[in-house]
Parts: sequence; structure tokens; C-alpha cells
Amino acid sequence: MKKTFLLTFLVFSLLFVSISFAALTETEPNDSIDTADFIAVGTWMSGKIATSSDVDYYEFRGTGGKLSFRVTNTVAFSTYGLAIYDENGNLLEKSENDAMLQQIDINTHRHKYYYAKIYPLNYKAIGNSYRVIL
Repeated sequence: MKKTFLLTFLVFSLLFVSISFAALTETEPNDSIDTADFIAVGTWMSGKIATSSDVDYYEFRGTGGKLSFRVTNTVAFSTYGLAIYDENGNLLEKSENDAMLQQIDINTHRHKYYYAKIYPLNYKAIGNSYRVIL
């Protein structure tokens, strides 16, 4: 009985760890606030800008404190823009620079939803991947 319990516990523990560390990837379409992918605090996701007109939206929930939304490129010299909107679609802040990392720190309201928009700033971003973390 103890061996069966221990074996079951180990199997479920390994399954939980492998699921917890699995890479999350954006789903298409996510090119508007209405089709945004949800991202939880502390989660990494990867995405890809397929064309020059492609944009990706991510939805996240406010905590009542400051949150940092970051975008990093995975290919040298590819740069992305980052914009944060409130739940009504109003632009709150935008970051566009030549750095490998775009970051916006935002004070959030508890239980309100926010949206991050990722878009290409140069041609090297098209067809290449990026990573986001909240």
C-alpha cells in the first residue's frame, strides 16, 4: 500500500513539474483585444510576428499593485514595440526603442483587465520569435 501510494505520488509530482515548466506559445488569431491570449503573472510565453502587419495581444489581470510587462527578442537586431491598454482600449503607455528588451511598469487595479500589444519595429522582427513575461 505504501509503495503504491509513493509511486502514484511520484508520477503525479513529475507530471506537475513537467506541465509547470512547459513553454507556453501564443495562439492565433490574437491580433485584437477581443482575441487576446491570457497571460498570468510570472508566466513566460513565446510568440512570433508573421508579417509586417501582424500584431499580438495579451490579456492580463491587475493585482492592485505594480506589474512589469517585458518583451525580449530571440534574434539579434529584431526589435518589437510594446503598448499597454486598459480594459476599455485606452492607451496607457507605449515603449519603442532599439533595445533587445521593451519593458513597461504599470500600476494596476485589482480585478481589472489590461492588454499588451506586441508589434514589429523593424523588418528583422518579421518571421522571428519573441518572449514575453509578466
